Formats: sequence, structure tokens, C-alpha cells
Amino acid sequence: MHENHLIRYFVLVFLLLTLFITQTMAQQLNLTTTQSVKEAEQDDQRFNQILPYILERIDIKGNHNTEDEFIRRKLDVRMGELLNEEKVIISRLKLLNTGLFKSVNTSLKKGSEKGKVILVFQVEERGDIIVNDLFLGLNRRRDLFGGGGLATTNFLSKGLYLSASMVFGKSQQGYRLQFMDPEFTSNNLIFGLGLVYNNAVELAFEDISLAEVERLEYRRLGGLLSLGFRAGGFHRFYTDYRLEGLESHIKKKRTSGSVLPNDIYPGKSYLSTITFTYQRDSRNGQFLPSSGSRLNLSIELGTKLVASDYDFSKYFASFEKYYTVSHNHIITLRALGGLVQAQNKCPFFNKFFRGDYAFFSLDKYSLPRSLELNFTEVTDTIRYDDVLISGRMGYAVPLWLKGRYFYKGYAYGAVDVTHTGGVNDPFTIPLSFDIGLKMDTYIGVFTISTSYILDTIF
Repeated sequence: MHENHLIRYFVLVFLLLTLFITQTMAQQLNLTTTQSVKEAEQDDQRFNQILPYILERIDIKGNHNTEDEFIRRKLDVRMGELLNEEKVIISRLKLLNTGLFKSVNTSLKKGSEKGKVILVFQVEERGDIIVNDLFLGLNRRRDLFGGGGLATTNFLSKGLYLSASMVFGKSQQGYRLQFMDPEFTSNNLIFGLGLVYNNAVELAFEDISLAEVERLEYRRLGGLLSLGFRAGGFHRFYTDYRLEGLESHIKKKRTSGSVLPNDIYPGKSYLSTITFTYQRDSRNGQFLPSSGSRLNLSIELGTKLVASDYDFSKYFASFEKYYTVSHNHIITLRALGGLVQAQNKCPFFNKFFRGDYAFFSLDKYSLPRSLELNFTEVTDTIRYDDVLISGRMGYAVPLWLKGRYFYKGYAYGAVDVTHTGGVNDPFTIPLSFDIGLKMDTYIGVFTISTSYILDTIF
């Protein structure tokens, strides 16, 4: 019981520290965004913070596939208002965070008379058909799995997001469909839909011969309905409703010492949850931002009140911070914390799987899941857990920063400490690492990860 309380207090302290960091970052917002606008202004013209200029006109240039009206709805500045540098900065960051533009620069031109100016947003569009998922690997028995996904980030030239992903392996298949309207009926409302289907297997092998000794088969079919709204330039609130039908059968099981996850009802059952999420995102881009931060706090509730057979609560917090140092080198910091509390059962695939969060280490023996499918076996250490505590630090060095189809490339290295376990398990701090190459390209972001390669080999 003492260890139980210790783990709970540790997670609580972690969440409180995350909130404290967020408050500190909010106080430093002006410093962060001022740095971002300096990066954006490439010409000799600069915003004048003293003279009360009036915005006579706002011009949009460089957009060939995105409607002017969509871009204007993202702006916090309006014609006829006094020029406000902070609103211009926020408008630029909001455009970058749509993921539609490789760059967004701002400049001023003289207006038709003294005291009036023309504000110009010069955008450079990205490719709007991207590869958003790519899966390929081997498990310990050398069973091959693979798959991928495609997405359009600018469907109908209105900034709509539409994606489809799939993955295939021996006895397992997974499919995802997603749709999001970032401006549902108004500039501040967000609407999303998602569909999921998994035909999955959890396996346990005999250590030496790798013969299959345990087998749990299960299926998931369901969907997600998401509604959100924006509050100010960086804050978002979401409420998601999730409904899935589950079916599971144990085909093989040891008479003693079973390691199969038991947090799912045999036969048919229903998973129904409501999730409340708060997100604050002040990053100046989505691919290796050079400044800003992102905070995510969520609570997922499974309860009989929404016709769920599973009664649990899941708490999750993540915080990322980005710094630029000399020669455009980028330092990234990330902290994660999570806790699952189940009144009866929480489906195991909804818990924390260490392979999803940690890099390569000699004692991990698991690959990240692909579309929530586990292609490695389960053991007494490779499992789904109730507690997650993780910290990471990365350093990226630019190899190139401009290109027609290969926009940017960075060599990177990172170290990670991730603990997963039950609330009564002793706290451990296993260290893992990764080095590799990250590329931002016309068809999406690609990572060549040494950690993933070593996980596959070992």
C-alpha cells in the first residue's frame, strides 16, 4: 500500500509541475513570439511599434491551392484596425500551425495616405497530399509487418483534413479513417470524425524455440466524434465521444504463469468513453519547431452512464518545449505523465505500452505499436501498464534548410527515460537513446531512426 500511495503522489506532483511550467510559459509568451516574428521578416521593412498605423488592406500572396477566405479567417488582424504587432505574430503562428504552409512571412507597404499601411502575408504552400504513416518491421520470430497512410491536409482547398491508414501482419490487420474540419460553422469551432477497425492478436512465445504458447484474439470496430473550440490564439478545448464494439477469445493459455492481458471481457463487450482535452500550442511550426511549446492535458472517462461495459478513468499530460541555439541548432524537451484507474476493467490496448514511448534499450524487447497493434510478443515485462512517467531531451543539427522537394533535413540525437508499471510496482528509470535523420519533404515528414532499426534486429 505504501508503494501504491508513493506512485500516485509522484504522478500528482508531475502533473502539478506541468501546470506550473505552463503558467511560466504563458508569462514568457511575448518573448517567444517576438523571436518567431524576427525569423519571419526577411526584408528590410520592420513593424513600427510607436506610430499608430491603420491597416488599410491585408494582402495574401503565394497561395495557389488554398482559398484566400480560409487564410483570412485564421488572421487576428482586420482592415481598419490599428496595427498591432502581437496580433500579427499570433496570426502568423496560427497559419504555420495549420500544417499547410512551409513558410509564412510578413511585411508592410505604404498605404494610399500618411498613417495607413498595407500588411502582406507571403505564404509558401506545402504539398497537400502527404504520407502520414509508414510502418515496416520484423518481430522476434521474423514475421514481417508493414503498412502506411495517406492524407490530404487541404481537401477541397478549404483546409479540411482527410486521412486513411492501414497496416498488415501475420494474423493482424488495422485500419483508420479520419476527417477534421478546423473551421466547422465558424472560425473557432472544430469538428472531427474517426473510424477504427483492428483484427488483432496478443501472443506469448516459448523463450528458446519461439513456439507459440499463448494466444488472445480480439477485434475492435468503432468510431470517434470530436467537437472543439479555440479560445485565443493558442488555446483549444476538445470533447470526444468514443464508441467501440469489442470481441475477444483466448485460443491458447498456459495452465500457470500466464502473461496474456486479462483486461478485456471474453466474448462481446462495448467500450464507450468521453474525453476532455485542453491543448495550448505556441510552436512556430509542426516539423522541429525552433521556438514555442505545446501542452496537452486530457481525462478519459469510461462509465456505465454512457453504456460502457468498462468503468475507468485515464489521465494524461504531455509538455514539449523547443529552443534554438547557435547555428540554428534545436534543443527539444519533452515530459509525459499518465495514470489509469479502473473500477472494474480498462481494455489493455487503452493503457500505456512502453514500446510506444521509449527508444532502443537492451532490456526493452518491443517495437512501438502500429495503429495500436502489437506485433511483438507479450511477456511479464512487455505488457500494458497503468502508470507512465517519461522525460526526453533531443538535439538536432541542420543539414539543409531549403529545398524544393526536400524542405529541411536534420541530424538528431535524443535520450529518454521512461517508466511504465503498475501502481504497486517499484519505480525504475530505464535509459534509452536514438540517433538518426529527420526530413521535412513535399510528401510529408520522414524519420530514419537507428533506435527502430536496433529494436527490429534485437
